[in-house]
Amino acid sequence: MIQTVTFPVQNMHCGGCAARVQKALGAVSGATGVSVNLAAATAQMTVDGGKALATAMRALDAAGYPARADEAQFRLTGMHSASCVARLQQGLLTRDGVLSA
Repeated sequence: MIQTVTFPVQNMHCGGCAARVQKALGAVSGATGVSVNLAAATAQMTVDGGKALATAMRALDAAGYPARADEAQFRLTGMHSASCVARLQQGLLTRDGVLSA
């Protein structure tokens, strides 16, 4: 699923930092339209699927400019089998910005 995502990037303090973030994200297969906003400390890109987004997050970590990611936990009821879990995971992974489930 193709989606455009914007996310905060940590440790960007100058134009050189922004250029390194741009380069790291631009090298990610499946990512296009990469733009970096130093003033807002954000990056935006279009990705084809959650795998490209996860790869982009790893590329930023490796470059020393990790994206800020939030984590959510939910208490669920009514799940009775592994197929319930699989359907829930598949559904979550289709949502914008979900890296893992």
